[in-house]
Amino acid sequence: MDKEKNPKEAIKEKSIHGEMLFSILVPTIVTLVVIMLLFDTLMKITVDNDVKRELDNMANVAINMMDRENPGDYTKVGEEEVVIYKGETVLNNNYDLIDKIVDGTDLDITFFYKDLRVISTLVDDNGNRLVNLAAHSKVTREVLEEGKSRFYNNVTLDGVIYYAYYKVIYNSDGQIIGMVEVLKSAKKVTLYIVIRLIPVFFVGIMGIILIALVNRKMINRFVDILRRLEKQFNTVSKGKLDSQVDTSILNRPDEIGSMARSVTKMQKALKAMIELDALTQINNRRRGDTKLSTTIFKAKNNGTQFSVAIGDIDYFKKINDTYGHDAGDKVLVTVANILRKSMNGKGFVARWGGEEFLLVFERMDYETAVKYLKRIDEIIAKETIKINGTTIKVTMSFGITRGRTEDENNKVIKRADEMLYKAKSTGRNRVIADF
Repeated sequence: MDKEKNPKEAIKEKSIHGEMLFSILVPTIVTLVVIMLLFDTLMKITVDNDVKRELDNMANVAINMMDRENPGDYTKVGEEEVVIYKGETVLNNNYDLIDKIVDGTDLDITFFYKDLRVISTLVDDNGNRLVNLAAHSKVTREVLEEGKSRFYNNVTLDGVIYYAYYKVIYNSDGQIIGMVEVLKSAKKVTLYIVIRLIPVFFVGIMGIILIALVNRKMINRFVDILRRLEKQFNTVSKGKLDSQVDTSILNRPDEIGSMARSVTKMQKALKAMIELDALTQINNRRRGDTKLSTTIFKAKNNGTQFSVAIGDIDYFKKINDTYGHDAGDKVLVTVANILRKSMNGKGFVARWGGEEFLLVFERMDYETAVKYLKRIDEIIAKETIKINGTTIKVTMSFGITRGRTEDENNKVIKRADEMLYKAKSTGRNRVIADF
């Protein structure tokens, strides 16, 4: 009977098979596009925020270094041949300090007096510094006139598109006297995003190809697997990076299992990029801030105790200046590893910015937390670090404060910062607590 099967029925069966395959491929392709767009949006938002923090930090560093190296107010002398002073130092054509600030980074810095570019690390195609030029009218209006720092992701200078951050500069009398501009090439940021989207795109394409090649008997199984994978993709696209892929898919020894494992790797990569500091591989500031909020919330609801400390590596700039930025990076990594191991089971540590670290002691009374912190300080002081054949030692200063149930992140951080300032101003290499 099977051999005498009506040809029309056979044609109908093939048509159903093709229709089923088509019904799988179309939504899969659409889903892939949606996921790519979601990831692209998520990545851009995350990267924009990270770049903004990076540029803001650099702007603060530049302003602080300028104040430290050249104490005094900004002043202008002359009208036709304008000379700008910082204290007693002439800024015009004085590029040593700003060149040193951006050395080893992919950033550029410009100092403005009012809306006039005075000194800058930017150069044109002929190697000439881009100075004595007026700021864009929009920047002048939104930064100088409104007195607000601003971040832009589409500033064009000399034909190049940049991410830009403008921070207001004040004289000692509180008058807005200018601004500092920190730039990062938009091309580099875009390339960074594209490179990280390629694995997502590759995984999606592989899934479509695999589905197209399977035989009719496997379609229903693939539909079920793809639905579970689609659910996982959607979960990840919403920022839930701790969710687990179904183990029955992960353990498959075929391409589908490989695709699921790629999703897991992608989750880990995204989580590391969003939550971990790229250099030290400990919690970044964003993650540390989030975890601190969770700690405070638990303290309010469960009555648990916590303590917050801010630590700063002593004379870190001198290490960079003496041994180079690679040595500075090695010091940061070494200190971060000690802090991570020391805080294991006691709370968490995050890189708070530059050579600063946030330590949060959880479910521990304040006196015990202070003792632990002093022990950590001693461990760091005893550590030896080999740099280019030279062995050096570093110390840290810490400020620690008792957590309160009415605390918010900024309040408890401010108290810890005040204790850190006391530790720095009273000799460094010590722990100051607000008993």
